[in-house]
Amino acid sequence: MADNQTQSFSGQNAGTPPPPPPPSGNSTGYIFGELADKLFAENPPKIIILEHPNTTFDEKKFLRCLAGSISLLWQEKAKIIESVPKLSQYQIDELQRILNEETDKFKELSAEHGDQLKQLEQKHLDEFRQIETMMAEDEQEGQADEQADQIRKNLGLN
Repeated sequence: MADNQTQSFSGQNAGTPPPPPPPSGNSTGYIFGELADKLFAENPPKIIILEHPNTTFDEKKFLRCLAGSISLLWQEKAKIIESVPKLSQYQIDELQRILNEETDKFKELSAEHGDQLKQLEQKHLDEFRQIETMMAEDEQEGQADEQADQIRKNLGLN
């Protein structure tokens, strides 16, 4: 009977072994940046970068990298967006290089710290959507102010 159990046991080990479990810090197999990529693909931001005649760059990619940054506070991200028209090409290029480098470094850490990075990325993306909402509200207020000024001008109250 021992031979029978041995054959049965060895038969179960035939074939390819099951894949190893994910590392302890990444139970979901998440890779840093996946949330931002998905969010931007499904619902691109409605943030409008003001005209920047002295620079050329991919605004969507720039916003994607900025949104996904977990080293910048939301206030810093908002200031960067507002300052784009004043930045030089060199400053834009350097900022993009730094943001890309940050993404690459955190991707490397995903195997060990994926679950933590996923939570951080989600928090920063939620904050970025709040920036988007705040900027939209500011734009609406600006339009309302312009309309009020135009009405006053038409009524001769200016």
